[in-house]
Amino acid sequence: MSKHIYYDPKYRAEMRAQLVVSGYTPEQADTTLTELMGELPFDEAEYEYWLKQFRLEILENTTLPSLIRIIKSVIDNACYNGDCLAAAIATHALVNLLEVTGAVFLNPEKVLRDENTDDY
Repeated sequence: MSKHIYYDPKYRAEMRAQLVVSGYTPEQADTTLTELMGELPFDEAEYEYWLKQFRLEILENTTLPSLIRIIKSVIDNACYNGDCLAAAIATHALVNLLEVTGAVFLNPEKVLRDENTDDY
């Protein structure tokens, strides 16, 4: 009788890592895998390996425009939901990303509003 791949702890570790890098918490990934494959163990070392590999792959294949779109989406959603702190944090992250990559240099004196005039 051949063993199904679901029973391989290394395969389950890879599946768990894929779910985690796609946005699941480790607990959500475990719940999903249990629902799909049953309650089986996974190889922790293999999981850590695949998690690092998938994250590296994402970093290597993510372009500046896609990062900007992602952060802008976070800002838009935070503003829509009225979460000013999240919007401020995401905006700060976007400004830092743009400055670090050399895409733009923002002079804080020109960004901040001049209190004596209506100029920005």
